[in-house]
Amino acid sequence: MQWSAIEEGESRGLECEIGGRRLVLPFASVDQLIDYRRECLPLSRPGIAGIGIYGDEILLSLTLSGALLPPQVTTKGVLLRVSVRGVRLALEVDGAFSFVSIETVSRTHPHNEPWLLFGRTAAGSVVCQLDAEAFLAAHGLEIDS
Repeated sequence: MQWSAIEEGESRGLECEIGGRRLVLPFASVDQLIDYRRECLPLSRPGIAGIGIYGDEILLSLTLSGALLPPQVTTKGVLLRVSVRGVRLALEVDGAFSFVSIETVSRTHPHNEPWLLFGRTAAGSVVCQLDAEAFLAAHGLEIDS
């Protein structure tokens, strides 16, 4: 499923702040920006912040932060357009700013995070673009067909 596959060239996405850095999430992977309650899991692992509740829906809350997370919190996230084993996914964000057009200029990142790609905005700013499908695969999560 090519829901978030990033091709080199120009694309559009939602610019967000996550852990003090600006990242762009491709439109193809974004459903909506939400506020939800998240509880940490006792056996959580990198990339997975815990279980979230949004309305009457249970979510798997994802994080790019390596920081120690509070056990429960109301957080902001981007609800993704996919699910894993029937559970929707939300990526925790500190904020969302604007829609941007970017040109992907490199499929590698200096911090060896294969899901972060370099891109450049029309104004010339360098930003990272999240390849959500690669992020999920690197954390052992297989997208439902």
